[in-house]
Amino acid sequence: MSLKDRFNKRRPKFEPGGKLHAFHSLFDGFETFLYVPHTTAAPRGGVHVHDAIDSKRVMSTVVIALIPALLFGMYNVGLQHFIAIGQTAGFWSMFWFGFLAVLPK
Repeated sequence: MSLKDRFNKRRPKFEPGGKLHAFHSLFDGFETFLYVPHTTAAPRGGVHVHDAIDSKRVMSTVVIALIPALLFGMYNVGLQHFIAIGQTAGFWSMFWFGFLAVLPK
C-alpha cells in the first residue's frame, strides 16, 4: 500500500463530520506538503500556465534557506552579549545564549 493510498484511506476521518475533523487543517497541510494539491486557484478556462510548485512549497524552500542565517544570528547575539559585558566565552556558550535569546522571538 502506497503512502498516497494511506492518505486517501484516512481522509474521511478528517472531513467534516469525521471523528478527527478538528485536525483537518493539520492533515491537509501535511498531505499538501508531500503531494501537489489537486485544486488550483486559476479558473478552468483560458490560457494559464500551471506547474507543480505552489505557495507552500515555495515557502518551505524559503524557511530552509533561512536556517543558516538563523544559526549565525543566534551565534552573533551571544557574541555581542559577551562583548558588551566584557567577558570571553566559548563558541557553544555564545551560541546557547543566542539560542535562548532568539528562539522565543
